[in-house]
Amino acid sequence: MRTSISIFVPGIPIAQPRPTMTRYGHVFTKDAKVRPWKAAIRARLLFAEEYRGELVRFFEIASSRGLKVEAIFVLPKPKTKKAGPPHLRRPDLDNLLKAAIDAFAEVGLPEDAVVVEIIARKVTASEGREPGMSLRLEVESE
Repeated sequence: MRTSISIFVPGIPIAQPRPTMTRYGHVFTKDAKVRPWKAAIRARLLFAEEYRGELVRFFEIASSRGLKVEAIFVLPKPKTKKAGPPHLRRPDLDNLLKAAIDAFAEVGLPEDAVVVEIIARKVTASEGREPGMSLRLEVESE
């Protein structure tokens, strides 16, 4: 039985936007920009040859034991040179993580409450390194 999954999702990581409330009390999320990023994460998890057929069982076991998430978000180099290191600017790391964890829910993770540990970083792409997300999911040991 597999206890960990490691993947790389190429592309520019997009943060999950915050919900917005209208003056009439209607709450909605402007998530059109993040949908393709979540779809890329789902596709990489679902269609990775090395994990074919094991993903549902992996998330079932994770839902009873807990899930550790390690993520490194590689952001593209900014086009402008503003003050401060580029990785200290937007997007926020917590919102990048939220988008990724929401994508897990759509491929078999019953709820994000089973995530018991998160290790995450965001870095700026250097020469020869493509933007994307390195992800490692590990089932908590018994």
